[in-house]
Amino acid sequence: MKAGTKVKITKVGAVAGAKYRTASKEEYDPGMDNGVVSPPVDYEVRGTLAGDVILGQPILIERTHRNGLPVRGGMVTSRVTCISFKDNGVFVTTGNSQYLLVEE
Repeated sequence: MKAGTKVKITKVGAVAGAKYRTASKEEYDPGMDNGVVSPPVDYEVRGTLAGDVILGQPILIERTHRNGLPVRGGMVTSRVTCISFKDNGVFVTTGNSQYLLVEE
């Protein structure tokens, strides 16, 4: 996917052996410094890609919504390790998480 594309990115899984463990929904506070944990599964962000999705680089998103609520800001993932194209979007694995990106 290219910079400037409007997307929805949803965390669909954690990566075995990740540097940062995936937090539970109960312990994760969006918008706060959550220390050294990764967002929970089902965490969702909508916005515009600030850069191309490229192997070896983090995904950068200019956020407009977080978990269905309008919240401006940004999202940065860990570095992309795998990209695969599916019928329902682009499946991306990073150093910590698995995401589904869907163009909006």
